[in-house]
Amino acid sequence: MKFVLEKIKDQNTGTEVDTLVKIADDGSRDEWCNVQDLDSLFDACVNRWGSNWDLNKVRTAIAECEFD
Repeated sequence: MKFVLEKIKDQNTGTEVDTLVKIADDGSRDEWCNVQDLDSLFDACVNRWGSNWDLNKVRTAIAECEFD
């Protein structure tokens, strides 16, 4: 499996957005998230935990749906 950054058209606006795409070993593709979503998530983490956050806290917060 690998991840690549591609420009993909947003379905709502038609604007091309930098999007992280997951490509499985069998060649199947899944649009994983876009850079704007990651920016929002990282901003929310900094607001909640300051500079003391890590990916484990992010995974927990996502699992608890704290960043709707």
